[in-house]
Amino acid sequence: MDLKRYVKTIQLTFVASGVIVETNHQRSAPADGLEWTLTADLPNDKEYLNWSLVDSGMQKEDWNWSATGQITIDGNTISIFGSPGSRVSGTINLQLPDDAPPKFHQFEHEDDSNEYNMKFSLEVLQIHRASLAIISPTETPISVEIDEESVVILRLENLGNGVDSYYLSHKLMLNDNITSDPGILITFSNNPISLGAGSLRTIPITIIIPESTPARVDLEIELTIEFNRKYRCERFQKYNNSGKTRP
Repeated sequence: MDLKRYVKTIQLTFVASGVIVETNHQRSAPADGLEWTLTADLPNDKEYLNWSLVDSGMQKEDWNWSATGQITIDGNTISIFGSPGSRVSGTINLQLPDDAPPKFHQFEHEDDSNEYNMKFSLEVLQIHRASLAIISPTETPISVEIDEESVVILRLENLGNGVDSYYLSHKLMLNDNITSDPGILITFSNNPISLGAGSLRTIPITIIIPESTPARVDLEIELTIEFNRKYRCERFQKYNNSGKTRP
């Protein structure tokens, strides 16, 4: 077999930078503290370098920036200080608000010269978190009629930092009195459900206990939520009721 070799020349240009940021890209959840190490070689005729929080894209609502070492943050200005011609370093720290939405952020700003370009990035990860509660009836177990609808009201709240989709499911908890599912019918009014960060929704569900269910035996039904059918929520609510036979 005749194989041909193709050779292509690529020209690369390396530009020396007076500023290095480590780690230049990070991925993090909002609750985690973040830190970047900045190292710079000061010009021979300057004792400092300045960058702008606003112009770099770092100024965000409720984002808390701080600095240590030879770096200071005063108002809109990030400064690094030292003797002219020396190597200086420090850390830039960030505390994100708990509800910072998932997003990629690119931060970049130049000092007076192209040689002093501060550049780094951050990807805020989505947190999948939710709360599920039964708000009606307020007392359990309750007594329900066989083969009649019993209405339960749930409250679902998105405690994460982005839009999420939730899938509701249920399971009858078996025990010595109930060894198999007699055919309990549970219907969710909405499923799946999409909620924005911090929003909540009330969800009516109907439960029908079939006639084959033993009378006056407590039933425990586990209600569970999953995120996007991939991430199972560890929090669930157990609904207890006691079926009774029609007179």
